[in-house]
Amino acid sequence: MSLVKSVAAGAAISLLIANVMHQEAVSEGGVLGGTHFTVLDQRVAWSWTIFVIATVVIWLLFKAVDAG
Repeated sequence: MSLVKSVAAGAAISLLIANVMHQEAVSEGGVLGGTHFTVLDQRVAWSWTIFVIATVVIWLLFKAVDAG
C-alpha cells in the first residue's frame, strides 16, 4: 500500500514542480527530462526524473515510518 501512496504523491509532486519550473528549466529533454503535453487545451509539463526521485524518497519515508 505504501508503494501506491508513493506513486500518487510522486505524480503530484512531479506535476507541481514541472509546471512551476516549465518556463525556465523544463524544456523538451533537458536536465529534468521534462516533456510537455496538452490536456483539455492546456499545456502541461511533466518530468519523469522528478517523478522517480520523489516516488523513491516518499516510499523510503513510508518504509521508515512503518518500521519504526
